[in-house]
Amino acid sequence: MVAHESLSDREGEVLPLLVAADSVDKEHGSVVASELKPHALLGLTCVALSAVCFSVMSTLIKYATYSMTSMEAAFWRSAGALVLNYTCIVHQGLSLKVQPEKRKTLFYRSLAGFLSVVFEFYAMSQMVLADASVLIFSSPVITFLFGALLLREKVDPPSFLCAVLSFGGLVCVVRPGFLFGYDHATADTDGSWIAITSALIGAIAQAFVYVAVRQLQGINLHAIIHYFMLFSVVSSVSYIAMIERVFVVPDTYELWAAVLGTGLFTFFGQVLMTKGFQLENAGVASVMRYLDVVCVFIWDSVFLHEQINHWSVIGAVIICSCASIIALRKAKVL
Repeated sequence: MVAHESLSDREGEVLPLLVAADSVDKEHGSVVASELKPHALLGLTCVALSAVCFSVMSTLIKYATYSMTSMEAAFWRSAGALVLNYTCIVHQGLSLKVQPEKRKTLFYRSLAGFLSVVFEFYAMSQMVLADASVLIFSSPVITFLFGALLLREKVDPPSFLCAVLSFGGLVCVVRPGFLFGYDHATADTDGSWIAITSALIGAIAQAFVYVAVRQLQGINLHAIIHYFMLFSVVSSVSYIAMIERVFVVPDTYELWAAVLGTGLFTFFGQVLMTKGFQLENAGVASVMRYLDVVCVFIWDSVFLHEQINHWSVIGAVIICSCASIIALRKAKVL
């Protein structure tokens, strides 16, 4: 039997991006459920495209922080994405209403997302972009270790081995002076311990974002993005007004292009990532996000002309490989 479901009962639910033309019953105003199932690769494709968007955004953020603080960059990024997202909401006549039982989760998603952005942007402004990105994407490894130590989650030997190897990858990226010396080719651009810690805190916050997004299934993705960006704008403006008390207005075409571009690519990245994580298993989808690291290494070298230490490349390969295995095993794919 083919089940029909009233469209009015599904208001605010995230529907597949593509719906077959013959799947809509115009006479009864309903949708045939069997036709609504998205393509098996749609979720992964969305996450992959979001990774490319976020890698471009990271590159533009790095460029913008040459002239402004990381908090100001966070404001421009959030404000631009907020305007674009709200334009889509108005154009499509979408509702911003969120079920009461999911508002707390949405708040935590917004808070974790903002903290992730702030700490990550600071790390990007203080370190070589490629190094900061690798540390940020150690999120699955950190989540695994916290789960084992604090929540007493079961630890399987392969995942534990990957976590240990990932620590070696982190050492390659961080390159502590007592192991690698203080006089090498990239010594002047190696990040401080404050920047390194900031990147790792951003990675932890990012892990909470992924979990929260999975728990927000059924809420229109534009509503999720709207409240996240609104929270980020209000929080960043409050910090700038009370703490920094200085606001930099872009004064060149290049800087305007950078700050507007951060909002544009953030918007498309958020839409694609939110959709992808709602369609795909979180563990599998998070692995596809590592395409971001690959792209950042390319953009960093080609456009920003930052010198990337060969140990960073080795560390990136180790961390991305081990984190992917942990994520896939957690998703019971391996």
